[in-house]
Amino acid sequence: MSEQRLTARNLTPLLLGLTLNPINSSVIATALVPIGDAFHATAAETAWLIAALYLATAVGQPLMGRLADIYGAVPVFYTGLILTSLAGIGGSFAGSLDVLIAWRVLLGLGTSAAYPAAMILLRRFASDDRGRLHGPALSAVTVAGQVSIVIGPTLGGLLVLAGGWRATIVAVVPVALIAGILGAFWLPRGTTPRGRRASLRQVDFAGIATFAAGLTLTLVVLLHPKSASIAVIAGAVVCFAIWAAIEFRSGAPFIDVRMLAHNLRLVAVYGRYVIIYTIFYSIFYGFPQWLEESHRSTPAEAGLFMLPTSLVAIGCAMIAPRLRPKRALLIGCTGALVGAFFLRQLHAESTAYAIAGVNAIFGVPNGMNPVSEQATLAMHADVRHMGVASGLLRTAGYIGAMLASSLIAMTFSAGANDQSLQHLATVLVGLAGVLVLIAGGRALRPSLE
Repeated sequence: MSEQRLTARNLTPLLLGLTLNPINSSVIATALVPIGDAFHATAAETAWLIAALYLATAVGQPLMGRLADIYGAVPVFYTGLILTSLAGIGGSFAGSLDVLIAWRVLLGLGTSAAYPAAMILLRRFASDDRGRLHGPALSAVTVAGQVSIVIGPTLGGLLVLAGGWRATIVAVVPVALIAGILGAFWLPRGTTPRGRRASLRQVDFAGIATFAAGLTLTLVVLLHPKSASIAVIAGAVVCFAIWAAIEFRSGAPFIDVRMLAHNLRLVAVYGRYVIIYTIFYSIFYGFPQWLEESHRSTPAEAGLFMLPTSLVAIGCAMIAPRLRPKRALLIGCTGALVGAFFLRQLHAESTAYAIAGVNAIFGVPNGMNPVSEQATLAMHADVRHMGVASGLLRTAGYIGAMLASSLIAMTFSAGANDQSLQHLATVLVGLAGVLVLIAGGRALRPSLE
């Protein structure tokens, strides 16, 4: 372990970079209607602005992680900032929806660099000899995402008011520039791998292409489950089968399938993360729809109702590193189960206190679970593959987002009414119950954690 340690100053540019992805996932929410008006597009068509970012991020996280493992965390971090800036500038001048979606894909790739780069640096400069990450640094990574999500819709509304929808697209540029300037002075030096001749031949382009194709087709199925054809589903299965075959034979795979097969603890982390973020995004996107349609809240009031979730999540993210990862996970999963149970009790006439209380409960899993799983991943991932392993964790989260979108589409098919909310909550009770059983089993097993 290096004697050098990450300080608050070292973390600042990384945290700024970490805000770019979640804030761009949420800031555009208030700009979808103006964008649709500008390009005469339907809501289904503008929804691809969000889906494109998710897809690019789901592929981009492990890709940027792989590149960071090869070329070093800091160079890849800077590359991500450059791509983000280009996407912000280019997207602000887009003349059609298709062009804007293309720029959003580039934005997803660019904003994917910060997380794997941060996890590599934390694993190297902010962990003990057993791979356990230091609590304050781990909390900061989680809190950066929570703060970004909570201010995203509000910031988006202000930007649209001040400069139209294009202002929400170009807003990433100053943040990326500041992160780059601060990083030039404050990021640790000597983070590029030595003794390894970096070459494009080490990048598995065939694996990347087939993984992206399979994920794209899966996204189409999840976003439009009722209209998805057998051919699309079969195409996704075939793409993933080809991808797995390529990865097994590759000497430098995009995602080391053999490594995952021999590291089932890491696979378990990814599986739990999918469920955790299916619950998270179901609440994040589904609950505000019910508030506005059934509870008759304004968009501003709906945003305020969601505020307790993020505030409690930030507090729990500060506490979680003080606990063993297994205990933090059990507390978080129990919070998700309790929150989903009380969500079933809400109705259009529920008081503001009841709604705010339920939202506050969901802050417990949103703060505890990410910290727990990031800490567990750092202990079980090979340090040489920390970039791609942490990137896959984010990919798992975005697969959860896609599943949540499909779940909301099915349960809210008749509108965001009380019955639809109860159907959604019932599914979430089942998912959270599975998580509690898994987390409880882990907590009972002896371990070095």
